[in-house]
Amino acid sequence: MGPDASGAAFVHQRYNLVGRNGPASLFLLFASACRRPQKGPRMKAQDTPYAAAPTSALRKALSPALLAFIGLALLWGASFLFIKIGVTGMPPDALVATRLTIAAIVLLGVARASGERLPRGWKIWRDFAVTGVVGLAIPFSLITWGEQEISSGMASILNGTTPLFTALIAYFWMRGERFSPLKLFGLALGFVGVVVAVGIENLTIGSNLLSHLAVMGAAFCYGVSGIYTRRAFAGIPARTVAVGQFVCAAVALVPIALLRHGLPTQLPPAGPLGAVVALALFCTAVAYILYYWLIDHIGATRTSMVTYMVTPLALIYGAAILREPVYLNTIAGLLLVVLGILLANGVIGRRAA
Repeated sequence: MGPDASGAAFVHQRYNLVGRNGPASLFLLFASACRRPQKGPRMKAQDTPYAAAPTSALRKALSPALLAFIGLALLWGASFLFIKIGVTGMPPDALVATRLTIAAIVLLGVARASGERLPRGWKIWRDFAVTGVVGLAIPFSLITWGEQEISSGMASILNGTTPLFTALIAYFWMRGERFSPLKLFGLALGFVGVVVAVGIENLTIGSNLLSHLAVMGAAFCYGVSGIYTRRAFAGIPARTVAVGQFVCAAVALVPIALLRHGLPTQLPPAGPLGAVVALALFCTAVAYILYYWLIDHIGATRTSMVTYMVTPLALIYGAAILREPVYLNTIAGLLLVVLGILLANGVIGRRAA
């Protein structure tokens, strides 16, 4: 996910990013099935969509689920922008510690207000700690560190390789996972897309290669965390898992940031400070609330389709607000990555079968 948290959908729906409808039918799917079915008597003839087509179409277009879906995509897409702005005024570890702390406080407050109780027992909190560090603290830090050198749009493309890493990790970690030649080709194609997007000239030692690798390392962490979470938290509400993970991630990273930098003697500049607050409050806390609300109302598979909107939106934000250049090889690489994801997750092969 996580914006960079978008890879979190694998926690709930294995590692398959999209359902049988595929990304091409994204808005058709939401136009027809975004709202939760309601129980009740059969509709009368005058109550059918054909009797009130304009009203029905408007209600579908403005359905809470569709609006929440679009809002989630906009927020997660903007996270890379706010990281890029925030890191100009704060050290990466301090930025991430602030982000995690604010998000943990908000999510914990929402959980308490809704009457949810956090589970007890050392085993469950051990798993919260593992997934909080591997799935939040480390990848957030790697992405933030990487964005000191690379553009926000490029970071979003590299972060988008999470499904490729998840499929690869699942093959070695989970029994019963098999790769067809088509899926193997999809994995290879996806990583070729990364090379195309980054550019051969940036793959040499001494360039910003380490920054690119750091963001891909974050995608790898998301893959590991997603599969571990699915195995460790079966039967536990997703919102409860999120609260535990954020609390543990904040507890792990805040002491490190304080030891390295101490208590701040003055506030960062207004721009970076505002970006970090927006990143923590809206792109993390509010986004996760929307994310789990969508899972409850339309399911994990449909919710996971948001990942296909995050990277294009991040590219648009970066180009429009930060004037980041978008080259032809960047677009070509992004398309190859998306095609590789579809093949590696069996979407294209399944539909053709």
